[in-house]
Amino acid sequence: MPRQCSVFLCTSKEWSNVQLFKVRESEAHSWEEIVNKVNGNHKRKATYVCVEHFRKEDYKMPTYIIMTMKMLKRNKE
Repeated sequence: MPRQCSVFLCTSKEWSNVQLFKVRESEAHSWEEIVNKVNGNHKRKATYVCVEHFRKEDYKMPTYIIMTMKMLKRNKE
């Protein structure tokens, strides 16, 4: 079975150009609560959630990228 987003009616699959995030086993219960709240009566096991269901502020930038950006900004000044 191809990988696909666990959110009901979402058409994102592994061959689409949309990134799928695998739900970690340790976080599966929390994700299933969230996904099933969105899915309503269409209960599914939360296996993957695609990037379309996140906001920009949901992402954390790695520390090394932040430090590099700060260094580049200082060198520019």
